[in-house]
Amino acid sequence: MPTELYTTNESIKNHHYELFAPAPQSVFVRVQNHLQKILVEEIRWIHADGNYCYIHLDQKRFALKTSLKRLVKKLPKGHFVRIHKSYVVRLKNVEKIDVQTNELSVGSTTLPIGRTFRSDLMDQINIL
Repeated sequence: MPTELYTTNESIKNHHYELFAPAPQSVFVRVQNHLQKILVEEIRWIHADGNYCYIHLDQKRFALKTSLKRLVKKLPKGHFVRIHKSYVVRLKNVEKIDVQTNELSVGSTTLPIGRTFRSDLMDQINIL
């Protein structure tokens, strides 16, 4: 469970407080009869297919019966970006973006970039 930290916004005597919750560093997925811990930094991309989402790690893949929209809400903000109606990618794993074919590379895997999601992706990467 995330730790809640309170810090003053202006000063203690004004009693203005902000709530900060650190981003989760891990999530749990159900695998048969147990819950398996996955570190968020190990997630490379997520693929939705019908009623299932597939979380792809380096060497493993986990299947979840949930929508992509619901899964994205549980992931830390700013670490992942939706690139297509069926794909979410961890920004740190993006190695190459082909702007001509609207595809990006995560390791040896090429993923499509949807037209409606392209501007969100471009806003979140650092272009020189």
